[in-house]
Amino acid sequence: MRDENGRDITDWEIVRRFDVEVEKKLENFQKARKDNNLPDIPARVGLQLMGWKSRQPIEKVLEYSRLDFEHAKPPDDTITFDPPLPEWKQEAIYKNPMSVYTKIFLKFPRKFWDDHEYILHASKTRGYFPILQDLDRPGMLPSGRGILLITVTGDEGRRIEKQTDEETKAEIMTTLKKIYGEEIPNPSAIFYHRWSKDEFAQGSYSEPVVGTTSQDFKNLGRKLGRLYFAGEATSEEWYGYLQGAYLSGKEKAQIIAGNVNDVPPLTDSLLDIHEEL
Repeated sequence: MRDENGRDITDWEIVRRFDVEVEKKLENFQKARKDNNLPDIPARVGLQLMGWKSRQPIEKVLEYSRLDFEHAKPPDDTITFDPPLPEWKQEAIYKNPMSVYTKIFLKFPRKFWDDHEYILHASKTRGYFPILQDLDRPGMLPSGRGILLITVTGDEGRRIEKQTDEETKAEIMTTLKKIYGEEIPNPSAIFYHRWSKDEFAQGSYSEPVVGTTSQDFKNLGRKLGRLYFAGEATSEEWYGYLQGAYLSGKEKAQIIAGNVNDVPPLTDSLLDIHEEL
C-alpha cells in the first residue's frame, strides 16, 4: 500500500487486525442474523455496532477496498413495458441495480511499479484509483508485457467513463508520478470499456441492495406469459458472475425449446447444472 507521496505504508498487523476484527465479525454477525430469521443490514450498520472506525489512511483504504469497492445505481427507464410490469416484478428489478466496475489497462515500455499482484493506493479522495494490479506477474500474462491494471468503481468509475482516453491517461500519470517519481515512462496504450455508457448493459453487473431476499431472485427470473427473464441478476447463487448469465440463459432456453417442440419443459435448476463449469 502506498500513499499519495509514494511512501510504502503497508502494515500487515493492521491488515491482520482488519481481517479478524472486521471481516470475520461481519460474517459471523450476518450468519447469526440469518439463523435467527432477521433481515440483513448494511455493512456500515454492522461496523457501527461493532465499534469499528477507520482512522488511519491504511484503515480507510482497507475498508473501502473490502467493503465499499462496488456499489450500484438504480436502473433508468431506457426500456419500458406496455402494459407495465406488475409491481412484484418491478420491485425485484429495482432491488438489483447495475454496478460499475471499470478496468483500465495501461501498457508501458517497462515495469516500474511494486512487485506485488495488488497495490493499494491510499488517496485522501475516497475511491480515487484505489487498486492497481500487476499483470506482469508470473501466471498472469506472458512476461515482459508491461501492463498495469487500475480499477475504479461506483461514482469514480462513472466519472472516469465520461472522460476521453487522453484525459484519463493524464490523470493516472499524475497519480503514478507522485507515487513512483517523475522519471517513469509514459504508457504507449490505454484501454477501458465504458460499461455505464453502454445503452444495453448500463453497468458491469447487478448488485442486490441490502434486504434482497431469495424470493426477489425468484421474482426477477419468473416469466410473464411468454416473456422469459434470464441473466446473472436472476441467479441467487451466481449473480455478478458470467456463469450466472450462462446457466440462467441455458435453463430458460431449454424451457422455451421444450415449449416450442411441444415437450415438457426441463426442470433442471441452476444448482443442478452448475457443475458443468
